Amino acid sequence: MENLRITPNPATDVLRIQRNQGTAAEITVFDTQGRIVLRDRMTDTTHPLDVHALKPGIYVLRINAGNDIQSTRFVKE
Repeated sequence: MENLRITPNPATDVLRIQRNQGTAAEITVFDTQGRIVLRDRMTDTTHPLDVHALKPGIYVLRINAGNDIQSTRFVKE
């Protein structure tokens, strides 16, 4: 499993996602009810995710890169 880092947390407009490997990955953001609120795709080791349209609250970010699935929480201010 690769290392996943997100900054800043809490985020206001852009959440920067950093991974050890630049393989293609699907990004899915869920709200606290489990609904998908944002989808994106990353192809490099860093990716800016635009979160400005999300309402303030707690979200779960899931990165799916083939057999490697990682999740982490972030706060949107």
